[in-house]
Amino acid sequence: MGPHCCHANGCEDPYIHQDLPFCEKHWKMLPVPHRNKLWRLRPASGCGVCNPRSATPEWRKLANLAIVLICRIEYGRHGCPENLKDETGFCWGCGCHDVPEAYKTSEKVIRKFKLEVMEDPVYD
Repeated sequence: MGPHCCHANGCEDPYIHQDLPFCEKHWKMLPVPHRNKLWRLRPASGCGVCNPRSATPEWRKLANLAIVLICRIEYGRHGCPENLKDETGFCWGCGCHDVPEAYKTSEKVIRKFKLEVMEDPVYD
C-alpha cells in the first residue's frame, strides 16, 4: 500500500495511519469524543474515506463531519459551489458528502466543545 494522504482540505501530508482519514495535526483538532468514535468505528480494511464502501454509514457521517469541522477551524464557513458537487452530493471542494447537514451539525459541535474556528470570510 502506498502513501495515504490526509483528507483535510488543502493538506498534503502523505504519512498518516492507513486507518485514519487525517494527519496527526488535523486529527488533534477534533474533539476527543469524535476522534474516539472515528477510531472505534473505523473500517477493518483501511481508510473509509478512500474506500467508502468499507465504512458504515455512521462512520462516513462522522468522517464528513470531521472534514467540515477541520475546514471550519482552518478556513471558516464557506459555501460549496454547485459546480463542485457531483451527482451523488459529494463536494470536491471540501471533500465530503451531504454538506448542508454536516455544516448544520458542525455548528452544534463547535458550540458544545467551544472550538475556535476561523472567522467567516467575507465574500463580495
